[in-house]
Amino acid sequence: TTECAEGLESVPSCVNQNLDWSGSWYQFTTNATGQTYVSATFPPTGPSGPAIGFAVYTQAACDGPVLQSSCNVYFSGETSATVSLSLLPNTSYKLVAYTLASQPMTYNLVVTGPPPPPSNDECSGALDLVVGTGNACTGGTAGTLIQATQSPQPLNAACGFQKSYRDVWFRAVVPAGRRIIFNYTAGTASNGILWSLYTAPAVNPCNNLTFISSSCNTLDPKTQPGRGAIETQALTPGDYVYVRLWAPNNSFTGTFTICATDPVPVNDQCSSATAVAVSEYGTPAWTSGNTRGAFEGNACEGAANEQVWYSFVATDPVHSI
Repeated sequence: TTECAEGLESVPSCVNQNLDWSGSWYQFTTNATGQTYVSATFPPTGPSGPAIGFAVYTQAACDGPVLQSSCNVYFSGETSATVSLSLLPNTSYKLVAYTLASQPMTYNLVVTGPPPPPSNDECSGALDLVVGTGNACTGGTAGTLIQATQSPQPLNAACGFQKSYRDVWFRAVVPAGRRIIFNYTAGTASNGILWSLYTAPAVNPCNNLTFISSSCNTLDPKTQPGRGAIETQALTPGDYVYVRLWAPNNSFTGTFTICATDPVPVNDQCSSATAVAVSEYGTPAWTSGNTRGAFEGNACEGAANEQVWYSFVATDPVHSI
């Protein structure tokens, strides 16, 4: 609490120096990484008060200098705040919580190290994606690169040389249709990320990754309105496809959603032809269709191309299609 607290010896630089501020002091020591999070909860603030702020000092003396990146004040309806700081490892710092002297406030405060990496930080922890059907994904699996680390598996040369990056992994089982469309949607992503795909057997997959040619794509919400998609070609049913999402130079912050779907039409093969009803002339009963994701077959003329199949029971010697 800042109630009955004395005035500050040195007013933090991010507040109005002409007002009367009071504060309470704390001390903490960083861990071996130096990455520190200062979090607090407090009653609702407001434009006309009350307001609360936090500042970290780099010297043992309480008169600064203050770290500008850690000088924050909250007054627009907030009830909680978290500040991420990159500090020196194993070093003591002083933290001041301050309010206007005329508007004291109680609060809860905690200082922690960084959160753990995502559970799918390594290939061995790849999150399983449920493969849907059709050309459009529904739902999806949430992901983030925040606090992710660099995996030991090298990036394929086709993805360009990256000295440092962070990555996370997902995987999907290749369906009977042998193709998968992966869709990416940015959540709070602030920078574009990249992805690459690998095939792998069910046994010891992370040591037997095979890069899928031309699968390096940039997913930039600034140029692709927060979306990206990539479609695999003929794969082996039952094998895994591993999806590696990564950010060069550790630049990415934010969240995203990824999903997978089997685009192969149900009538891709002759044996699964879609039955079409024979309608009366002049009152056609249309049947919709789609060739996206279908495999190549023997065309009546020209080069082989994607094909789908239909069947009907003849009701007359002559029919119009």
